[in-house]
Amino acid sequence: MPTNTTLPSHDRFAATRWSLVATASSADDASARRALIELCLRYWYPVYAYVRGCGHDAALAGEIVRAFFEQLVSTRMAGGNRGYGRFRQHLLQMLHQFLASDWRSSADGEPVAEFERMGGEFEGRYQTEVLGGLGPEQAYQRSYALQILNTALDRLRIEAQQAGRLDMFDALMPFLSEEPIPGQLAHLAQRLDLAPLALVISLKRLRQRFRELVQLELAQTVTNAADLEQERAVLAQVLALK
Repeated sequence: MPTNTTLPSHDRFAATRWSLVATASSADDASARRALIELCLRYWYPVYAYVRGCGHDAALAGEIVRAFFEQLVSTRMAGGNRGYGRFRQHLLQMLHQFLASDWRSSADGEPVAEFERMGGEFEGRYQTEVLGGLGPEQAYQRSYALQILNTALDRLRIEAQQAGRLDMFDALMPFLSEEPIPGQLAHLAQRLDLAPLALVISLKRLRQRFRELVQLELAQTVTNAADLEQERAVLAQVLALK
């Protein structure tokens, strides 16, 4: 797997998606708008999980989420981004404000072409991923964390496909987060016609690359290294929910 992607340093946070949004000085800043739309698309599902957790049915939840994100894009998150280092935290705060308002009358955002493809596919995911007994905010936090992991996993799969190692990736993917039982890797190595030691090394590299991609995705939602460390801690804490 490729491992040459540089992790964000202190001076590279200026180029992350959230930093572009948070420091935009003009409502006409095209790069900030594109960055905000990309963040909305990536984290549409956690907002949907929160709204569903509030008791709204699937159809109404979809309507609310679209109105919310269209308003965010229209207002550039109301120009209050400076001082908010973490997109996750700020997004939830803005959602609270939106739901507390008369959202039907305040949902005056212009349609966003990129949002047209966001349909009703999230309901099945909500039914399988959100644990019973979780409140709206817990559902949001857990769904946000899972979205980070899913995005990193998708990138890892693309890298494996480009390297011609998709079969190996599919075989090793279950062991990114859990240890194989004794003899399991040896059996996989035989099936893939590889030496057992080579497969062990490949798994180690795959895990390392996955960690790098998770950190790179998290870095797109913060503005500095300190907030990145906090988000890593939150990610681990939320995923520990059972």
